[in-house]
Amino acid sequence: MGRTDLRPDITKEVLEEYIRKGYSQNRIAITLGTTQSTIFNKLKKYGLQVQRDRAK
Repeated sequence: MGRTDLRPDITKEVLEEYIRKGYSQNRIAITLGTTQSTIFNKLKKYGLQVQRDRAK
């Protein structure tokens, strides 16, 4: 039996919007009321990455 996606509302488009805004993985998780591991798994599923180097 496979795992059921408990947060189908977190779509690729939702994540892309937060990434565009420069949100960290942690901030996305807090904003969406979920865990970092859920966000990590969604990012991996959709082939997305949060920019880690925030130094300017």
